[in-house]
Amino acid sequence: MDKGFTVRLAELDDAAAISVLVSQLTRRFLVEDFSPAGAARLLDAMSEQAVRSYLQQGFRYHLAEQTSENNTELVGGGWLRETISICIICLLPKVLKGKD
Repeated sequence: MDKGFTVRLAELDDAAAISVLVSQLTRRFLVEDFSPAGAARLLDAMSEQAVRSYLQQGFRYHLAEQTSENNTELVGGGWLRETISICIICLLPKVLKGKD
């Protein structure tokens, strides 16, 4: 049974999960429009090491988690850098459709 969403500020330990989320969505919705070299460069910028570096540089990641009876899953997030007014928001398609 769905217990809803919680949103929390990411920590360094979340870098791997953030990388998986944004890479998965990028592969599904974006990379087909890029050259192979461009796609590789974009995905490299979403690696766990890159995300960890962004967190250390002051990027703030707000993570949306969905909790069910026995599981908490990262299903989306938004991130921004304090000195830049850009925010990126990602949600897994199943969340947008309201499906488990």
